[in-house]
Amino acid sequence: MRHRRHLPFRLPLLAIFAAAAIALVSACASGATATPSGSQAAKLEVAASFYPLEYLARRVGGDRVTVRTLVPVGVEPHDWEPTARDIVDLRAADLLVYNGLGFEEWVDRAMESIGADGPVALDASANIRAREEARAPEEAEDDHADDHADDHADDHGPVDPHVWLDPIRYGEQAEAIAAALSELDPANAGVYESNLHDLLRDLTALDTEFSRGLTGCQRQVIVTAHDAFGYLVERYGLEELSIAGIAPDAEPSPARLAVLADQVRAAGVKYVFFEELVSARLARTLAEEVGARTLVLNPIEGLTAGQAAAGEDYFTLMRQNLTNLRLALECT
Repeated sequence: MRHRRHLPFRLPLLAIFAAAAIALVSACASGATATPSGSQAAKLEVAASFYPLEYLARRVGGDRVTVRTLVPVGVEPHDWEPTARDIVDLRAADLLVYNGLGFEEWVDRAMESIGADGPVALDASANIRAREEARAPEEAEDDHADDHADDHADDHGPVDPHVWLDPIRYGEQAEAIAAALSELDPANAGVYESNLHDLLRDLTALDTEFSRGLTGCQRQVIVTAHDAFGYLVERYGLEELSIAGIAPDAEPSPARLAVLADQVRAAGVKYVFFEELVSARLARTLAEEVGARTLVLNPIEGLTAGQAAAGEDYFTLMRQNLTNLRLALECT
């Protein structure tokens, strides 16, 4: 895989104007036709592994990039693998932006198959402090005791990759993308920096909304379909009980579900959260067992077809999450 150092760079305005003047004089002297004032240099081609990285690339890149998302709309990305067509498309990109922290296990294989002529690959979480998966002791014992434990239970190892659910860490990913775009396209570094500034302002405002909105709540425990919200609960002082681990398709044992049901009852939880891109069967089963209701808490790993058609994005979905969290936690 090719790696580039991400060095901050901004081309001075005087140098830009001087270069433009020289080009114009040279064109006039040679009798060449000047480039139309409305035209622009070719846009950078960016491939984003899945939705959260796509959103950042579009916001930071603006009209200077063309962004293609590898994981299609409506597809859960944890176990997605690229097709031969995806590899061909990826070869033509200038930059591949991926989350890292073990989420996209296919990246190294894909880049190795493409070779040196492929895109620059950016691990957007390379400098982010990651958290380890929270696993109950009885769950770890189940894995050792059961020879037929789900093969996907440790797909992502002990590190939690869901950093985008913390607006502050998500901003750090945006900074990494801005640095990569500026290195590949230094003439537009000022554009990327300006777009990054606007995005970080919006993320800071979102963080403030969550901090204020989750203050003065009657409860602090949320019950989720899988262990995706660790960064969010860490940021806002909550506690998460999850049915599945980091990988949403890793079903817990009956013993683990029984223990979880007791924990949910003890915490007085009134809502069990489920997700739209994975089966809600276990969440509904647990809710029925403890006499709770179900409610959506979106890990924003992708958009449904309906959300995409309605123009939903990271911010609208995070605000919907805040509304549902406030309801479940009985916040005033």
